[in-house]
Amino acid sequence: MVAYLRIPNKIAQMVIGISDNKYLILINLIILALGCIIAMLSFNGPVRLGTGEHAVLCLPGDVVYGCSGGVLFIPPSLVVEVVENGAKTQIKDLFGFEMITANRFTSAQIDKYTWTEEMLDMLVAFIREDPRGKEYRHLDCGV
Repeated sequence: MVAYLRIPNKIAQMVIGISDNKYLILINLIILALGCIIAMLSFNGPVRLGTGEHAVLCLPGDVVYGCSGGVLFIPPSLVVEVVENGAKTQIKDLFGFEMITANRFTSAQIDKYTWTEEMLDMLVAFIREDPRGKEYRHLDCGV
């Protein structure tokens, strides 16, 4: 069921209830739900989603990122750090899978929090020389 909320000069569409969401995934429709009731109390104000220990608070300016694994609310002061660290993780994973496939390192070595100097040097070379590393060349991956 879909409901429309009329606000002067604005229309917001809200999904009221969904059943059989596994079929909605098949048609590539992304739906993020906490299974809660949301009431709009103000514009540009905090919004509380959920109840009890599972409640979250979305503040004005927060970046909301949602995927099949859940929803993240990122404060504006942390957005750049989150995006850069996400990119660092992505290129390290790409490099790591390449090294595991080539039997250069084991998954245990790649999954360590702190990499050896040799591994970091190889990562930097991978970013600099491999075409897949082009979009990551602006990052400082030694940190």
